[in-house]
Amino acid sequence: DLTNLDVKNITLFNRFGRVVYNKKDYINEWYGQSSSGSILPSGVYFYNIVTYNKETFTGWVQLIRETEQ
Repeated sequence: DLTNLDVKNITLFNRFGRVVYNKKDYINEWYGQSSSGSILPSGVYFYNIVTYNKETFTGWVQLIRETEQ
């Protein structure tokens, strides 16, 4: 839940550094899909978040699916 961060832009990268998701004016819209809407496989994804307050957050999130699509 990133509601309190006032996210201007969020970018998620796969383990190879490829952008898999990018969204401006983000409000809790990522549920494990790519920017085109395709379901992403389980794995570790890295994020870069920029807020309207000009703060930057980086880190990683592990996506775990109960069953692979």
